[in-house]
Amino acid sequence: MWSAIPSRLAGMVGQSGSKTGQDGAGASYRAMRVALTSVAVLAILVAIGFNTLLATREAHEENTSLQALRASNRLKGDLDQLQQFMLETHDQVYILVGTKAYYVHSAFEFPLRALLDLTGDARTQCRSNAECVSRMDDLDEASQKLDNRTQELVQRVSKKPGSVRLGDPLLSEIDALFYGVLANVVEVRMAVDTSVDEAVSRASADAKWVSSALLASGLTAAVLLLWLMLGNARIARKLRAALVSADAAGAQYRRFFEEHPLPIWIFDNSTFGFVAANHAAPRAYGYSEAELREMSLYDMHPRENRARLREILSNQPSGGHTRSLGVWTYRTRDGESRSIHAYHRSVEYDGRPATMSVMVDVTERLQYQAELERQARYDALTQLPNRVLLDEHIAAAILRASADGGNVSVLFLDLDRFKEVNDSLGHRVGDTLLAQMATRLTAAVEPGDMVARYGGDEFIIVAERPRETQLDSVLERLIAVMTEPLYVGQQELYVESSIGISSYPRDAADSDMLIRNADAAMYFAKSRGRNQYQFYRPELNEAAAQRLNVSMRLRRALKSNALSIVYQPQFNMLSGEMVGVEALLRWTDELLGPVSPAVFIPIAEETGLILGIGEFVLRTACHQAKAWQDLGLPTIRMSVNVSPRQLERSDLLSVVASALKEADWPAELLELEVTEGALMRNVDEVAGVLRALRELGVKIAIDDFGTGYSSLSYLKRFCIDRIKIDRAFVQEIGRDADFEALALAVVAIAKALKFDLIAEGVEYEAHRDFLVEHGCVYGQGFLYSPGVSAAAIERMMSPGGGVERGPTSSEAGDGGRDSMS
Repeated sequence: MWSAIPSRLAGMVGQSGSKTGQDGAGASYRAMRVALTSVAVLAILVAIGFNTLLATREAHEENTSLQALRASNRLKGDLDQLQQFMLETHDQVYILVGTKAYYVHSAFEFPLRALLDLTGDARTQCRSNAECVSRMDDLDEASQKLDNRTQELVQRVSKKPGSVRLGDPLLSEIDALFYGVLANVVEVRMAVDTSVDEAVSRASADAKWVSSALLASGLTAAVLLLWLMLGNARIARKLRAALVSADAAGAQYRRFFEEHPLPIWIFDNSTFGFVAANHAAPRAYGYSEAELREMSLYDMHPRENRARLREILSNQPSGGHTRSLGVWTYRTRDGESRSIHAYHRSVEYDGRPATMSVMVDVTERLQYQAELERQARYDALTQLPNRVLLDEHIAAAILRASADGGNVSVLFLDLDRFKEVNDSLGHRVGDTLLAQMATRLTAAVEPGDMVARYGGDEFIIVAERPRETQLDSVLERLIAVMTEPLYVGQQELYVESSIGISSYPRDAADSDMLIRNADAAMYFAKSRGRNQYQFYRPELNEAAAQRLNVSMRLRRALKSNALSIVYQPQFNMLSGEMVGVEALLRWTDELLGPVSPAVFIPIAEETGLILGIGEFVLRTACHQAKAWQDLGLPTIRMSVNVSPRQLERSDLLSVVASALKEADWPAELLELEVTEGALMRNVDEVAGVLRALRELGVKIAIDDFGTGYSSLSYLKRFCIDRIKIDRAFVQEIGRDADFEALALAVVAIAKALKFDLIAEGVEYEAHRDFLVEHGCVYGQGFLYSPGVSAAAIERMMSPGGGVERGPTSSEAGDGGRDSMS
């Protein structure tokens, strides 16, 4: 900084000590004159006898002075350590806030106990001085506050690195407390120096007086004077050491001011011109030191802020407390505006009232906050309003419509088969498509309509109209633009949409219900063939509510182990021997009663609950098969159904292996049944999973064969062991020649490809005779047994056990039919 600063700062730090030294020299001179006169008189009156008293008195005074000096030196040593602890802790706080954690730092701990020990020791040294003790109490209180604030800051940084920046209110409070502690330390040191000077002055005066007396008393007085001179020399050396220490402290404070990373300047209170600044100030604002020396505080502010600044500065208190002036706009030399949080403290500079200003640049923090507010209300991918802004807009639109009698329509738009784009071309292409779709939708609606991204491939359009019928043109335009191709790179893509519409006040009175009803109407449009729009009707929510209720109760049943498994036996229809069982899932709810698998299995597939349910069935079935074996019953094959969602899981193989190991059940006695639809969802991936399962030893069967859409060319690729003839073919045997022909075709395929074969849904003797005659030996169905409990299977396999014949499907109704999990 400019050259005048160091000397002036030194004057600020050490001027009290210099003045005290001058006063002490004058007092010493006057004391010497008095002492010389006194010695001359005393030499005549008291002579040698009084010398002993003088020596004793001098020794006592010297001891008192030395004790005072030791106490003051120890007190200053405590203050120096306290000051060093505070500077190091302040640096650690800024390092913690200002740096990224590329490696693991040691845990930050504020040295509160060390500080309290130092102030306690210092309080002991100055216990006779009430003002000093009071200042030590102030330092204890400030240290406690700093401990609390720094620990709060550390917790915030630990939870979210980078969340605290320069200018954070908490960090600013810590700075203010820190400056207060340093100022308090300086004032205590100055008081200590004054006390030391006074003690030294008194000791010097006494020494001079005794020396003068001893000189007049002859040889004894001369010896005593020599002894006193040596004592005074030691005191002088200690005094010089104290002065050197004070100079070092002054240099340290100057260095703190000049090298502080935040811009700091001092301006005169009468002219507002700058009289001092640290190195960071000109760098921060782009001025040279010479330019800044000729400027005032007004030059840093825009013209429109100067009147308010003048009013605030004229009313600022004169006390030495640091206060925040809030955030102001400062201008750099290049004309750039910066947001600065300013802190002011009243000081004296060269004997004149002045103000020290510490400035924290919060421009980036304010910009970051503004960006966060935008991100909280807009979608990052499409730049459309998100749910937050959407809800606010709908609520405001409803208020306007209620006031003027208009309508607010919510159009819930979902892209049809968008998942196929993501799966086949990747998410990057999908994101580009969504961004283009946002632009297309915005261009298709009327001015004043809002287009928002609701999530995933869902968009919502909010239209305010005097009448609901005025939506027709927008709806037709939306359907039309959706049929036009989208171009992503070299790809030409066609993505259609389904739209559901609900309106205020006809369908709902708040934004949540409007969106829910529009969503229900959109799903109804999808069920009607897609690429169309449907208006909400009350009955749409009833079906959705029922599905939601089943989903919630099914989730609760899975967690509470309220699901059960029955086992339908599989037989050799020639010998009547039981060769296996198929595990079938059942659910009886305390409120819904028995729930058909045809109802809850699709819901489990849709919600993902099927993953947990499938694993539960697999592990339970393996344990049950092992339990039968442990009872000495014949060893049979256990068949378990696997859902499409389970096949798509990357950990299916490990789940199966874990279940087999946990139950100690041989892999070759476990058969997993998959449907044709599950095989064709992802041919390559499914083929790999099935191949790995067969390598494990597990058998694979195609369930409901002939009802799906698989190509015969894929059958060998999927590593199949067995085909199950679907009950739809078996039940028509004897009644429909076409279905009989289809059943025979399945038998022929199995024989040609050397697959094992089993029929399900065998209910009549005619079914069994037809199948056996044409080569299908194995079967299951109500002719033999419905799904029964594990105990019933145990009885059937025991010697003398019989088959539990069940009712036919026509006798039992839909609820009596077995459905797979």
